[in-house]
Amino acid sequence: MNVLYYCGVDKFTLLSPHKVSKLPEIVDEDVRHLESSLDFVVYCKNSAPFTWFLKGFKIEDPVEIFSDVLEIDQVQICKSVIYAFSTLQNALYKVSPQFRGNILDELTDITPVPPLSLEIKLLQIAANDNALFRLDDNSGIYKEEKLLFRMERAVKLVKIACGFDHVLMLSDTGAVYSYGELLFSHYYHQVN
Repeated sequence: MNVLYYCGVDKFTLLSPHKVSKLPEIVDEDVRHLESSLDFVVYCKNSAPFTWFLKGFKIEDPVEIFSDVLEIDQVQICKSVIYAFSTLQNALYKVSPQFRGNILDELTDITPVPPLSLEIKLLQIAANDNALFRLDDNSGIYKEEKLLFRMERAVKLVKIACGFDHVLMLSDTGAVYSYGELLFSHYYHQVN
């Protein structure tokens, strides 16, 4: 199994250290996957791999946000919007937590995100503080709805991970590519 990890320091964290806080404690040891923002985490459990929960500093008890019916297997957070992707259904959804004071007031309705095209099958989503990225099955990388680039046919991308202003891509041969801004001496390679 190919796994791509991103490790680094975001410019946002460097510029706003007062906003950095500890993740809400999740008591349950059954957590399988977790995504975090500054105020909340979204996670699923080994015992219910397609059911996702929201927990945070302003949320006393975990709230189920995606049920197993949607078969969500990937979640990313961007601009306080939670994006959820079902590989099995090739469907992308979004939901936004709305807070009133220190409590969760409501979750907006789960909204399907229109597909890029009926011919495009997505493999993965990734996000940073600025944008949602999508990887399709023909090694195309999209930022929001715009195609950034498509790798040549000889290169098959299988995973992506985001930094603040750049994206790392892993190929099926183990090669790593990067695309984005050169900040804080990050390794940089423009993909054509």
